[in-house]
Amino acid sequence: MTIEITDLLTFLLGLFAIVNPVGVIPIYTSYVSELPPKMKRYIARKTIIVATIILVVFALFGYYIFLLFGITYGAFKIAGGLLLFKIGFDMLQARHPRTKHTEEEYREYLEREELAITPLATPLVAGPGAITTVVVGFYSNPTFIWKFWVVVSIVIIMAITYVIFLYSEPLLSRLGRSGVLAIHRVMGLLITAIAVEMVFQGLQMRGLI
Repeated sequence: MTIEITDLLTFLLGLFAIVNPVGVIPIYTSYVSELPPKMKRYIARKTIIVATIILVVFALFGYYIFLLFGITYGAFKIAGGLLLFKIGFDMLQARHPRTKHTEEEYREYLEREELAITPLATPLVAGPGAITTVVVGFYSNPTFIWKFWVVVSIVIIMAITYVIFLYSEPLLSRLGRSGVLAIHRVMGLLITAIAVEMVFQGLQMRGLI
């Protein structure tokens, strides 16, 4: 299979949209705003390391995990597309998806030390949507170059997310909540479009259309 530059960029931008590091700035800052600068940097670094490991592991082995449960690739694409559509639709409504966190979890996690692992690394950064995206993306093309690009894309997006987290408070003050919500909605629109295409491809693989 040939690989177009546009395909590489589409996957990279799609993963950026679903991770949505700008959109989660208000949530992230609410967890770390009271911490000293050194601890903020530590949590940001640990969050990104753990999230990167989660996404890379699922990209490499997620498909085989699902095969153990008898889930076909086409069915997974349909289910993943529906999940992404729900996430994207919530973002268009300026709501943070409940696949990311709940109010009960928020209160519970504030009292825990390992914020970097949960809820920050997962499900805030490496949530169900991001995991679905890397699993589907990794196995959508059998070439080594493509699979290598998926892993590189994960690293690139996680690096960008790390920088955004480091400067989350000044970014939030500059963008304002209205600016963050505007970006949030744009990312939601991109995600819904990707989700529709994913469902369509899954239906084709299942021979339903």
